Amino acid sequence: MLKEKRKFIEYVVVVCIAAFLTVWLIMDRSGVMSIFSKLLNVLTPFFIGFAIAYILNQPISKLEKRFKIKRMYAILITYLALLVILTLFSVSLVPKIYDNGSKLISDISKWGEQIPAQLQAYDFGAYGSIIYDNLSKGAELLSKFSNLLLTNIIDGLVGFALVFFNIILGIIISIYMLADKDSLKKSLTQLIHAFIPKKKASSFFNFLGDVNNVFSHFLTGLIVEAFIIGLLAFIGLSIMGVKYAVVLGFIICLTNVIPYFGPFIGAVPAILTTFMYDPIKALWVAVFIVILQQIDGSIVGPKVMGNYIGLKPIWIILSISIGGGFGGLLGILLAIPLGAIAKILIVKFIEKREAQQKLPQKVEI
Repeated sequence: MLKEKRKFIEYVVVVCIAAFLTVWLIMDRSGVMSIFSKLLNVLTPFFIGFAIAYILNQPISKLEKRFKIKRMYAILITYLALLVILTLFSVSLVPKIYDNGSKLISDISKWGEQIPAQLQAYDFGAYGSIIYDNLSKGAELLSKFSNLLLTNIIDGLVGFALVFFNIILGIIISIYMLADKDSLKKSLTQLIHAFIPKKKASSFFNFLGDVNNVFSHFLTGLIVEAFIIGLLAFIGLSIMGVKYAVVLGFIICLTNVIPYFGPFIGAVPAILTTFMYDPIKALWVAVFIVILQQIDGSIVGPKVMGNYIGLKPIWIILSISIGGGFGGLLGILLAIPLGAIAKILIVKFIEKREAQQKLPQKVEI
């Protein structure tokens, strides 16, 4: 009797709290959003720290098991290696990317000013004045765009300097998270046990383990794939004698993290930039990038992602198609890991049904 009253009281309290929060959100939405925004700003270093710890946890765990060393030593080695890589990148590539980018922006402005003068040599007949006027406006917009882009880059650097403290604090927090992994995991387990019965908790933990495995491997695969394609793009563009190969390869590397549409987005700057000074070479750049994206889509991408998350190429393509159709850009970004999680759920459901029906078949999707 006492137990039933206690459950009833707990239920009433939860309903009252939920009702209060709902009414507060409806009556003072701007105030709630303001509080939520401030809370996000305060927790930003923790989000950064969690993201860093989540990405580095797998290589640290492998290093710890492979060489049978203490976790703190594995963390120290990983962060030192990462520091060396970032230092080499900053010293060798960042100046070149900045130099290439500055020259590219400057040349875009010059090309925009030169286009109308160059077109004066061609006779367009009765449509000449219309074409010249529109091209002049386009060239003026191109020049303004390049200047605006340069200004935004400078503002972006200033903004980066403002959040630099959060990044440093996030790195420190990530070290503590990685060092206290077992303690944090134990606390999370106790918290889940407080809300979920032990019988269901076991299945829930197994599912969380599968989800963690999928997302951690997906992030690793995404980084590996983007690096490979960016490197191949840089090598190919350099061999072809394309200007600004460093910055264009870097853009292709960054945009390649967006499944399906990313490669096409990264191809546009390379083709347009080359077209400005050599239209014939721009055609060959387009052919090269199409071939590169075919290699990425048919070999590198499915092979890397398939190995890391256990999805076959046909399921990867299907996941991206469904994710893009229902969720837009965000759906495309999350399509592959969510597709892998859906596969896990389907396999578990089929295995459960087979166990109930006492069927010996092994599920493979």
